[in-house]
Amino acid sequence: MWKEVRDLREGQSRLWEEVKSLKEDQHKLWEEFAGFVRSTQREGRVTGLERAVATLARTVGATLNDFVASFVEEILRLSSVPEEKIKVSAGARIVYGETVEEVDLFNVGPLMVGQVTTYISSIDEAKSELDKLLEDVRFVERTTGEKVFTAILAVENAPSNVVEFLGAECEKLGLKFIPGRLITKISAR
Repeated sequence: MWKEVRDLREGQSRLWEEVKSLKEDQHKLWEEFAGFVRSTQREGRVTGLERAVATLARTVGATLNDFVASFVEEILRLSSVPEEKIKVSAGARIVYGETVEEVDLFNVGPLMVGQVTTYISSIDEAKSELDKLLEDVRFVERTTGEKVFTAILAVENAPSNVVEFLGAECEKLGLKFIPGRLITKISAR
């Protein structure tokens, strides 16, 4: 019986050691969490997550711009533009005096400007994207002294009401609108 009591006490002692170890681990976790919270409050944001999202956005955006540039080259070919005049640049930087503007899509002859975006969630955002495209058109026409042959707005994803709005607005303004769902259908030729 004394042996059983001693074994129970040893088991109880091991359990208390485990509890003590768990409390120490929990304390370390709380310290790490508190340090994370302090650094987040100090910086005002979660920079690691923010950097990861920004990198992903740049990667997806660059890929989409390149994809749409290839698609637009095909549109120009179908418009009977000679092959030697087709060289659509994705992410072109245009310098005019002290001003440097980045244009999502650009072709020199015929003069073409395009705005590419992955997602537009509202009519207000759609209006903003249209304004950006029209500003790019004005800037390119001012810098080259030529009229833009075609201006394109390509949107990968948007709710149907936004797609309808953009389609109607682009038609009114003489812009070409390319919703993402059409890119796959046409390029599969």
